Amino acid sequence: MGDYLAFRRFITPAFMQVIFWIFVAFNTISSIAVMFQGGLAVIAGLVQLFLGPVVIRVFCEVTIVFFRINETLEEVRRNSAQRPL
Repeated sequence: MGDYLAFRRFITPAFMQVIFWIFVAFNTISSIAVMFQGGLAVIAGLVQLFLGPVVIRVFCEVTIVFFRINETLEEVRRNSAQRPL
């Protein structure tokens, strides 16, 4: 618990799937709302409906990559601290 309070361990990677699905739900709702405006908005809504989840997924994956880089750097630091020069 102390690691979480001191920000040595992160909780964001564990919640990334939940965050992804929440954003996909909002994207779907907003896409449908845009399509109800009629005209060219129907095409814009369809584009948003299909490309939105892809963009959200890329954003989530990039965020996870940042956390994995941090974990790897922490592991390198621990391993180099254990080895004498």
